[in-house]
Amino acid sequence: MEALPRGLLCQTSGDETTPIFDSQPSNVTTIKGQPAVLPCTVTNKESYLLVWMNPRRVVLSSNDRRVIDDTRMSIERPFTQDWNLHIRNVQINDAGEYTCQINTNPIQIKRIRLTVHVPAQIENETTSGDITVREGEKVMLQCVANGIPEPSITWYRNTPQTNQTRQLIVNLNDVGTTGEQLIIHNITRFCGGVYECEANNNIAPPVRRAMNVNVAFSPEVSFRTPLRMSQKVGHEVMFECFVSAFPHGMGQWTKDGKPVGSGAEHPWRYRSSLYMEDSYTYSIYLRILNVEPHDFGTYTCEASNNLGADSASIIFFELLEATPPPTRRPIHPNVIPGDISNQTPYQNGKYPKQRGEINSEKTRAYKENGQISGYVGAGDTYDASNNAVIVHSIFSTLIYSSIYSTIIVLKALLPS
Repeated sequence: MEALPRGLLCQTSGDETTPIFDSQPSNVTTIKGQPAVLPCTVTNKESYLLVWMNPRRVVLSSNDRRVIDDTRMSIERPFTQDWNLHIRNVQINDAGEYTCQINTNPIQIKRIRLTVHVPAQIENETTSGDITVREGEKVMLQCVANGIPEPSITWYRNTPQTNQTRQLIVNLNDVGTTGEQLIIHNITRFCGGVYECEANNNIAPPVRRAMNVNVAFSPEVSFRTPLRMSQKVGHEVMFECFVSAFPHGMGQWTKDGKPVGSGAEHPWRYRSSLYMEDSYTYSIYLRILNVEPHDFGTYTCEASNNLGADSASIIFFELLEATPPPTRRPIHPNVIPGDISNQTPYQNGKYPKQRGEINSEKTRAYKENGQISGYVGAGDTYDASNNAVIVHSIFSTLIYSSIYSTIIVLKALLPS
């Protein structure tokens, strides 16, 4: 039905005044699920018939009466000249051009276009979910969204290094950061994590979908300490190793091909603990209390998963007490030797012939037969021939004290 037949017009006596539509905007925009009011204000309507028609040319109302079964629609008249079409819970198929018509001759028509916006929505069936891939493979993530107007899609990555702070991916393997697909070539463990697509058409807050990308690889065992460690018997020692793998698999410390502590007389001395460092790496600690001699040897940190295995070893040896160096024969503090670079060592209780200076005020020199040869003053020289020996201060003090005591005793015993 494009227009009402003129026969429906109710004629009135006297002069007829032509109805006039208002000049309000003729376009209305709303969001799906929200109400919409299509205005139609007529001056001098009088007894003319006013009808609303939808985009499919179906009559909706006659004057203020609804003539269809759709209860979402009604005619509202806040003022006597208003004949507004009120549509509740607007749907997408409600969009289009509506007409407000008066059966004058010719028929007057006011056209109003209804635009229905739909917030962005991400489709569940065609959008990627959590996936697990092998290191080195190609990964394709897909995010399909719809809405009116068509939403734009932007990709983000949540990295553990930023404590789940959303960061925009820029130039990731020369792949753009917008669009329905995100492609990662030759993926590594460092490219794994949570990816997020965001769909936005500026109608409502953007919607997001997270996808966890797990990168699987075989274990890698490493140490952050020297590969040789030592400790004293009876003390405590701790080893640590780091395992990077996904899936995490199993890790343990072994010694001589057996788990540490198995079959030990005191298994409580061996304590092992595991801590997560990040999503791919965990650390294994081995603590040995009251180290015993049989604890020394080679310890191996082993790890394995369904993709492979790896191990690394550390050598544990006993820490011995350092022994002091042997004491050297004391040198007389009052003797300044000459050039001794070519001297022969002390042999058979004798010193080789040599010369030196005596810088003490009085130093005794004697021969092996015990006869005292006298005193030598400072600055004098001495001859080390005939097996003469320099008596060092500590020994000379003892010898002369003994001689002096013997002389006193003899004087006391001998008659005067």
